[in-house]
Amino acid sequence: MVIDLRDNGGGYLSAAKEIASLFMEDGLLMYTTNRNGVEVENWVRNGRQAPYPITILVNGQTASASELLSGALQDHKIAKLIGSKTFGKGIAQTVLPLVEGDALKVTLQEYLTPAHRKVNKIGLEPDIVITDDISQVVEALYELGEKRIEVRQKSDYEVVVNGVTFYTISPILKKIGNSLNIRSTFMQSMLREKTAVPAEYRPIVSVTNPIVTFTWKKENNEFIFISQLKE
Repeated sequence: MVIDLRDNGGGYLSAAKEIASLFMEDGLLMYTTNRNGVEVENWVRNGRQAPYPITILVNGQTASASELLSGALQDHKIAKLIGSKTFGKGIAQTVLPLVEGDALKVTLQEYLTPAHRKVNKIGLEPDIVITDDISQVVEALYELGEKRIEVRQKSDYEVVVNGVTFYTISPILKKIGNSLNIRSTFMQSMLREKTAVPAEYRPIVSVTNPIVTFTWKKENNEFIFISQLKE
């Protein structure tokens, strides 16, 4: 399973606890501390253990309850985090309504992950750091054991990865001069390359290396990119 928490600013802590119970049977969810430094354990009870591997996609806008859920599943080795460092909002707040429509937001407590990691103003470090948005999805699928990745560029900002739609901030493929060029970071992920490529785009070619076979084609006005891991 791939859980996409990128650009998810969080929500209720109770919801994070309910979601965590879908993947962990019993375990510490977090520690909370109040202004006096009193620490309280918060546990998941009577949940269920996930029967499949899990990856969680995160980025700089993954915050609050989303970080709480991500940190808990990461600490318990239930899920790997893939993406970029999270926002760093490790506090719980409430909003008190005032007269004339104003409101006061009050911080009630700070939370720490089960491994006692501080999140507030620090964030969570992913297990696998990747900044490119579609490459994060590709890496998550490879991490889960997928052998074949198919990416269709439906439009400049809409792609379909193994049948699931994602949106991206820049085209995977675009024409530069007289040649078609592919986003370098995306090509790296599809080829399982580790060495960084400085250029944003590079000419597209079909490639076979010791690890994968990469091919591409155009079909019904869609560009299709296929990476097949070798046995």
